[in-house]
Formats: sequence, structure tokens, C-alpha cells
Amino acid sequence: MERSMARGVAGQATLTPFLASLAILAAGIYVGHASMDAVPASGAGAEDAGTDSSFLALLSFFLLRNLGAALLFFSGVLTGGVSTLLSWGITALYIGATFTAAAANVGFSAAFASIVWYAPLEILGLVLAATAGLYPISAVLRSTYGRADSGDQSVGYLTTYLRAIRVSVRVLAVAVVIIVAAAVIEATTISLR
Repeated sequence: MERSMARGVAGQATLTPFLASLAILAAGIYVGHASMDAVPASGAGAEDAGTDSSFLALLSFFLLRNLGAALLFFSGVLTGGVSTLLSWGITALYIGATFTAAAANVGFSAAFASIVWYAPLEILGLVLAATAGLYPISAVLRSTYGRADSGDQSVGYLTTYLRAIRVSVRVLAVAVVIIVAAAVIEATTISLR
């Protein structure tokens, strides 16, 4: 019974950083889009014709880029969430700006059609990585609120933070699996064009 209650509390505590991560993503995409809205379309393609478009080259490129970003978002575990907030916010701006630029160049429908098979998975994986980076500080903040209500001081803040890192690592592992799947789909899609 105690173990299932702990899982329920962990699930509830994971919801807060997940929602915060989604809010950062939405705000960043909106601001990134708004900043690019007035930029005229250049007509240039998004892909450089001189790059290697083989499946393995593309897969390694997407894995390095997205897993590197996921680890950067996860670094919030070491910084109390600060590095996650900053890097995720900047990445969300980039996502909004680049999609807006692509839509201005080739049209919204063509830009959306070119990413629809992999972008949702890729973004979900990145959101989960940001969630993992924000989880320990969220757990401490939740426990602080609970302590004020109950007067319970049996578990310290550092212990709460360190215990939350275990959950963060699990969330990161799920994020990595999703990011790898998205990279395989993205590399396959682009190499078949």
C-alpha cells in the first residue's frame, strides 16, 4: 500500500514539471513564431544540397543533436532546474522560429507535412527530458508545501532532492527511447526523399 501511494505521489509530482515544460514550449514557440512573422520568405530550401543524406549520416546527426539537447535539459538536475528553464526556453524559441521560416518558404501545409511523422515524437521526447530536469526541484517545492501543512520535518530537502533524481533518470530513459525512435523515423523519411 505504501509503495503504491509513493507511486501516486511521484506521478502527481511529475505532472507539475511536465506542465511547466509544456508551458515553456508553447510560450517559446509563440515568441519564436512572432519574431519571424515579419521576415520575408527567401525561397531558399531548408536542406543544403551538399550534405550527406544517407540514412546513417542523417541518423547520427539527429541522434547527436537531439540527445545532446535532452542531456542539456536534464542538466537541470544539477542546477536546481535553472539550466533546464534557460535551455528549453531557447530551444522552444528556435522551434517556433525555424518552423515559421520553413512555412514562409514552402507554405504551412508543405512544412507541416515534412515533419508530421517524426516531430511529435521528437518534441514529446524533449518535453520529457525537460520534465526530468525540472522534477527534483519540483519535488522539493511540493514537499516544502506539504511540510508547511503537516508540520512534518522527518525528511530533509537534500534527501528529497536526491530521491527525486532516481525518478528523473527514469523519465530521461523514456525520453531517450522516444528520441531515438523519432530520429530513426526522421532519418528514414528524409533519406527516402
